[in-house]
Amino acid sequence: MEKLINLPPFQHFLKRIFDLVFAFTVFVLTFWLQIILVFIATFDTGKFGIFTQKRIGQFGKVFKIIKIRTM
Repeated sequence: MEKLINLPPFQHFLKRIFDLVFAFTVFVLTFWLQIILVFIATFDTGKFGIFTQKRIGQFGKVFKIIKIRTM
């Protein structure tokens, strides 16, 4: 992984830990809402409420994104 911010190694490590802990905390706190939205999307569209798409990310790298159906 390429560093996008020029930080000393220890600060880069602390930033990475903070990012992971923050993302995990937000995921845990909003998980119940995500499950409800998937059920609503499934009922509304008649198809499973989650789907994946391929996107092109940084440096042209292809990745899959998981989305909740909205239409």
